[in-house]
Amino acid sequence: VSLCVLCAFPLNRYWESGYTMARAMIKYYPRLPSGYCALGNEYFDAKMFPEAKEAFLDCLERGGTDSGTYYMLGVCSLPEPDEAVQYFRKSIETEPRHALSYVGLGRYYLLAGEYKTAIGYLEKSAALTPTYAGYSYLIQAHLLLGEEAQARQLLHQAVDVIEEEDQRTSLKKLWDFREKKIFPVDVGIG
Repeated sequence: VSLCVLCAFPLNRYWESGYTMARAMIKYYPRLPSGYCALGNEYFDAKMFPEAKEAFLDCLERGGTDSGTYYMLGVCSLPEPDEAVQYFRKSIETEPRHALSYVGLGRYYLLAGEYKTAIGYLEKSAALTPTYAGYSYLIQAHLLLGEEAQARQLLHQAVDVIEEEDQRTSLKKLWDFREKKIFPVDVGIG
């Protein structure tokens, strides 16, 4: 009995692994998109982005239409910015309230030097779901346009709505760097 109990815990833990579950879903239901999406999420969490991208594309090939899948493809495609933009746009087309896809587009336009376009996407993101990345890019865009008063107002707004203390501290440090003219700073998407 003791041996059975000792063996059951590792086997149970192994089976509960998201990767194992995703592989089982694919094995037994290969035509359904959900297993491929789950596998993509597991690869993404493991920072295996090429494998995640392949799994998310397999999900779409099998009829997946979730805006989150398009968003994750956008994040996996960040090294190819034009491709990433297409996935973020498709995510928004599928679900117009997908805030992080707006951050992805805002990031793209900020890094491309199109600050006013970036601001439009980042304001939409902040209105839907305030995030550290969204506010960071929005503040930077206003600073790069020479709109320091607007940027300061956004910093105060962000500090009020961002819950994580380390993120609030990071935004304040970002503000302190404004005179060093190091912008834009890529902080990721979220």
